[in-house]
Amino acid sequence: MSFSKEVKQLLSTEKLGYIATSGSQSSHLNIAIKAIIDYNDDNGEKIYFLDMFDGVTRKNLKENGKATVAVTDLESFCSYQFQGTATLIDSGEVFDKYTANWNMLKQNRFRERIAGNLTQSLISSLKDALHEKPLNDEYDLPVPKYVIEFDVEKIITLAPFKPKE
Repeated sequence: MSFSKEVKQLLSTEKLGYIATSGSQSSHLNIAIKAIIDYNDDNGEKIYFLDMFDGVTRKNLKENGKATVAVTDLESFCSYQFQGTATLIDSGEVFDKYTANWNMLKQNRFRERIAGNLTQSLISSLKDALHEKPLNDEYDLPVPKYVIEFDVEKIITLAPFKPKE
């Protein structure tokens, strides 16, 4: 099985997914936002996420690997739910590949921010530039703790209408 053209488009453009998990003894679901870093359908349908925290999602996935992921494009209303099983990866080739990609993205965004700030400082007075802290400072973004490899078992469209072919 492979992802449809619409699903591939969504996973290529949207960078956040909502993952719902539940521990073995939990009576409630945990929902968390995770960074979508890749997808692959060469050997089964897989979506890869980075997780920056050792929180409830990790605890739940260790106890019960079953999860549901929702990804939505708010402009087109294209939305899918993915049901499947997650594997936590905190070392090895897959982990190294995706954390290296994350670090490169973070560095690039930081460089863009510096270039933008330098341009802004040419326009603004030096005093104003020194007193402002940029929003969303990429330098302070956390380091990934692990990669979630999500094996998709079922895909459900959540769109209010059938996507155009």
